[in-house]
Amino acid sequence: MLRIVAIIIATLSLTYAAWANSASTLFSKFSPERGLRLDPDSAQALMNMTDKAAAKKTKTAFLKIARANSIAALRSEPLSSRALRQLGVYYATTGDVAKGRKFVQMSAKLSHRDTPGQLWLMDDYLRADKPREGLRAIDIVIRTQAETRDAAYAALGTALADAEFRKVFIPYVRNQPPWLKPFIQYNVRLQRPEFLSRTLIQMMPLSPGVLDEPTASELLGALVDRGPIEDARLLYLKLPGTSARTLTSISFGRPSNTFSFPPFGWETMNHGDVQGFGDVEDGNVSIEGLAIPGRSGIAARKLLFLRPGTYRWTGEADLSGMNGGGSVSVNLLCNKGPGQWNRSSSTTIKARENQFLFAVNPSCPAQLLTIDISGADTQVDAAMRITDMKLVPAKNVSIKTAPAAKSESPANGS
Repeated sequence: MLRIVAIIIATLSLTYAAWANSASTLFSKFSPERGLRLDPDSAQALMNMTDKAAAKKTKTAFLKIARANSIAALRSEPLSSRALRQLGVYYATTGDVAKGRKFVQMSAKLSHRDTPGQLWLMDDYLRADKPREGLRAIDIVIRTQAETRDAAYAALGTALADAEFRKVFIPYVRNQPPWLKPFIQYNVRLQRPEFLSRTLIQMMPLSPGVLDEPTASELLGALVDRGPIEDARLLYLKLPGTSARTLTSISFGRPSNTFSFPPFGWETMNHGDVQGFGDVEDGNVSIEGLAIPGRSGIAARKLLFLRPGTYRWTGEADLSGMNGGGSVSVNLLCNKGPGQWNRSSSTTIKARENQFLFAVNPSCPAQLLTIDISGADTQVDAAMRITDMKLVPAKNVSIKTAPAAKSESPANGS
């Protein structure tokens, strides 16, 4: 876990150094050497010169001037946090770490906005095996140094993969620092979103001010598309206003939940070439789809956790917008692992009333029900609308299932 914190600190230090070295306000617009020629006792010029030397790869110049410049600056500005930090870093670099730590800590008490001091304290806490104190220093840098925030969010998000780090991180952020919401929003895009979802579950309940519905929905979608499906289910059931009934139904007790937290609620898709739309009236869900000529894809999808058995789907289709050709189908995809979905059944929909049976095997723990539309190779867009959908167990009925198809993306369809 200490190695993880060390990586975070190194990332922040490199990011800050890159910003500081390019910051015209510090080195380009103001020449500390020129300032000292005009005013040999200028505290700001002395501190600027010392910071400029500290930014170099070799510390020879810094060690030559740091002590004298810092003491001279403190004569003019006794409460200068920068001068205290520079003096502390000098003592620590020359071997007196305890004395150096004392001065840097004094600097941090005077001002949280001295980022180099906070970065030094991070490293010092790490060496002393104090990860919580190191997190507090990271917290301060995130709050006060906007240029390092994205790097900090990325490093902290990656660190959530470490269970030991989560044990320190979760208690620390229970007081909900102001950067917690943007941190969550940033890390929804993690390649392995399950680490973020597991962290959030341990932090529940979270207010909408920290985890709002759009962010939760994006995280649920990420888990469905590339994470363990059980993590998606566990997170969904922890969210406010959700119901276990949604896991096995395509209709909803409360109409307001119809499109909430997709794809647990119906998710309408927009791929440019294919667009989906949804509506609910008097408890009746309707799904509409548009496809440009020669293109196909998913118009809508709904995640299910059906038990093994046979089920009957019914629905009414308005295909008057398909006069130019094309087709509409209802498909069932089975989850075979993180982000892996195999098509187990596909039924072409005809105009007006439809019903068909499909089987769920024991090896299919979660399913995606998708409504696909294909445009014809003409100059006319294809359009359809499906309403009155129901999904119920078909008792005392068994059907043969087709061999499992190859894995496909649930977001792009066939």
